[in-house]
Amino acid sequence: MQRYGQPRQLVQGELNAILNAPAVKAGDYQGIEDFAAAVGTLVGMLSTMQGPTSAELQCGSHVDTLLTKLPVNFRDAFAEYCFTRGIIQSGSDRTYTLPDLSEWLERKVQTLQVSRRIGARPPEPTHADSREHRSVKQPRVKSATILLGNHQGAQQPNPAPPSSTPPQFKKRDRFKPYCPYCNNQEHYLNACSDFVKLTNNAKADWIKERKRCWRCGRGHTSDNCTLKKPCSTCGEQHLSVLHDVAQTETVLTVSTSPSMIYIDQISHSGRVMLKVVPVRLHNGKKTLSTYAVLDDGSERTIILPAAVHHLGLKGKEEILSLRTIRQDKVQVKGATVSLKVSPLTKKGMKHDIQHAFTAAELNLAEQSCAAENLKRSYQHLRDIPLLSYNKVKPMLLIGSDNPHLITPVSPVRSGPIGGPVAVCTALGWAVQGPATFLQHSSGENSCLHSSFLSPSEELHQHVESLWKLDTLPFRNSKEVIRSGEDKAAMEQLEQKTIRVTVDGVPRYATPLLRKPNAPTLHAPSTAVMALLRATERRLATNPEQSSVYNEEINKLEKAGYAVKIDADQVSRSRESWFLPHHLVSHNGKARVVFNCSFNYQQACLNNNLLPGPTLSAPLLGVLLRFREQSVAISGDIRGMFHQVRLLPEDQPLLRFLWRDGEKEHSPDVYEWRVLPFGTTCSPCCATYALQRHVQDHSEGNEDVVQSVLQSFYVDNCLQSLQSHY
Repeated sequence: MQRYGQPRQLVQGELNAILNAPAVKAGDYQGIEDFAAAVGTLVGMLSTMQGPTSAELQCGSHVDTLLTKLPVNFRDAFAEYCFTRGIIQSGSDRTYTLPDLSEWLERKVQTLQVSRRIGARPPEPTHADSREHRSVKQPRVKSATILLGNHQGAQQPNPAPPSSTPPQFKKRDRFKPYCPYCNNQEHYLNACSDFVKLTNNAKADWIKERKRCWRCGRGHTSDNCTLKKPCSTCGEQHLSVLHDVAQTETVLTVSTSPSMIYIDQISHSGRVMLKVVPVRLHNGKKTLSTYAVLDDGSERTIILPAAVHHLGLKGKEEILSLRTIRQDKVQVKGATVSLKVSPLTKKGMKHDIQHAFTAAELNLAEQSCAAENLKRSYQHLRDIPLLSYNKVKPMLLIGSDNPHLITPVSPVRSGPIGGPVAVCTALGWAVQGPATFLQHSSGENSCLHSSFLSPSEELHQHVESLWKLDTLPFRNSKEVIRSGEDKAAMEQLEQKTIRVTVDGVPRYATPLLRKPNAPTLHAPSTAVMALLRATERRLATNPEQSSVYNEEINKLEKAGYAVKIDADQVSRSRESWFLPHHLVSHNGKARVVFNCSFNYQQACLNNNLLPGPTLSAPLLGVLLRFREQSVAISGDIRGMFHQVRLLPEDQPLLRFLWRDGEKEHSPDVYEWRVLPFGTTCSPCCATYALQRHVQDHSEGNEDVVQSVLQSFYVDNCLQSLQSHY
């Protein structure tokens, strides 16, 4: 099952990727630029999907982890930057954040670029130097010259040692003009008066009959053409005199079926631009110049059938389930194919695309980009080589299964808020975002990856849903429309939830909702030891925070929510997963946050847990019922998650280290006994335990059952009554 537009998974994947990236070596300027681009992309994604005040953006431990990947002098420079800007102040609890690091990295990259440009300029020779060079001739270094037609397999030979006698250098001959149509050396094809007089059809016939190149007219195939100068009309690689002929050769006529599924929306608003780049597709000697949509929210690369037919691609049959953000599911029968793609201006730089999906029902909407208008309207776009295109139909959608083709390779060029940004990818520059000067072409807003049903199909689905609901015994609509994963989660809750007694108080113990076929998880204590030391170093500079941290851990232990275990118990466990933790302050209240999304050796606890269904009543319904009657009742459950116990087999998956700041001792191992904040399934498990409790004791308490089922949203109760009695 392919899923599109999963914000939480995108954010978590991007965060894990950069936190586990290798360190940047000193002197690796390109590595610094790539690192800055990755941090900028992460900050932009977190700001968009979680808001500018999200915990991940404000998390100082993430910054600490990222700083360890930079050279030591960079860490010192960042610390100086924070003190200079007032980000860090003595006696203040405020720490640096991911946006602070991103802004500093962007400035650092700009500084390095200017410094390298200055260093690349040769110094002005003095008069003494000039006289010295005239009197003493230095030996020339002999080197081999290689003309590179592409970037594949080219190696620079080592320079030969200097010779005692200066070699004789032959002046390079200038290329002589040659016209393949007249077969003479007096002019180029562009300047051939006889060829210019031909009609486009006559030019095309000459190229086909003589088996000439569509780009330069010489006697080789287009794949082997070494023409570098772009067309003055469109910017593509062909002679200007062959512009109309080359366009005819690559333009495809695509007919749209009434049952076509648009992967993007057919009625584009025109005010928001997608990342679209001109590309060239390759399959052997066959090529196709077209456009590609770069879509970070798609898990699969998709190529349209017209391009597959033109390139002669063959593949293996496959049935793909497309699930959109509306949760519509469409079964599409097609095939997977493999091809190569290159930037339009660098055809030798080919990238492999494996397992791209194609089907006759798929289509992409037309796209437009007025590059000159954009450059006039936005100053940050003026020096970027953007190409204009108008109502072009892309043939390729590149998804996140090819991240090296769609992610930035240099810092993102951003301008004013609400304006477009320019992204440089491996396939060239693309513009993304809103443009205020563009006009609406339709009253509808576009949304990437939507599927549209015909009226008859939509009516059929509604009638079928009505039949499922309108039966005896009555079934709740939530149960009817539950997905397979939600049903699996409910089965685990119903089969494994038990009653336990803790200090004489009966409690419910629920399972962690493991995914089917989830692997055995192992993350040793050494996996989080470095993060613990980083936290201790930070707390050592702030005794007040250190005291709060110790107090919070002691509260967990005193309440029995977490207990110390010995080393033997750790070694006997079939599974063991350690969680890093850090302190977060919000509205003057500090609490310890446990990172259940911690990634170790490409494994993650939360990635192997099911979120479960939404068991609470819809929030809108709770709020509307709360306003119905004259008497309002409001309440909440204190520490709701901590009222629900864990099953013994799940407790080893929630361990952490702590040692009260006493660095000379080995840290103690703690193990959670209750549901913590942060696991994917905690809200569902806690809500299930609450509802299970009132249903198990429903006799004589029907009003309580009704209140819990209809007036609770997670741990908050909002209810209204007609009177006080």
